[in-house]
Amino acid sequence: MCGILAVVGKYRYKEIPQALIERGRDAQGIYEDEHVQLIQTRLQITGKQEIPLPLEVGNWVLLFNGQIFNYKELNKNFLYNVDFKYDSDFETIIHGFWRYGMDFVKMFEGQYAIFLYNKQTQEHYFFRDELAIRTVYKLEYEDSIIYSSNLRSLPEIKFNKFPTRGYGNVTNAIEL
Repeated sequence: MCGILAVVGKYRYKEIPQALIERGRDAQGIYEDEHVQLIQTRLQITGKQEIPLPLEVGNWVLLFNGQIFNYKELNKNFLYNVDFKYDSDFETIIHGFWRYGMDFVKMFEGQYAIFLYNKQTQEHYFFRDELAIRTVYKLEYEDSIIYSSNLRSLPEIKFNKFPTRGYGNVTNAIEL
């Protein structure tokens, strides 16, 4: 399980929200420039990969939550001459987009939420698997847009609380 949080705009978190750390206590990182703040946490399920979070390759910065099941096949058939530093789906995603663009996501088999940011053009892209297995929330807040995999990591969320059933309806954030 990982946690991702992307702020597009001027709002900034002073520290990584505890709710996001709970989703990934093994590694964490922040990328920030004048246009975005990108935060990722990771819970290491398999292996001992030391992938930098968020992962940067060229002009691209990647936030990733999930798993691409066919990443080794994609590496072999489409990214065969890439010098991979890690054996991970993280690199497959970012190198695939770098080389093939937005259509590369159509080749993914898995469950995922992906946020890609181009440092040069300041464009950002968000992708989810077809079944929307990975939950991501979107909140417009203080002239910014915030995407998060954890509802509790969003600022000033208002809930219609039901005492016997948890959070109930969220009034100012939408699930994508």
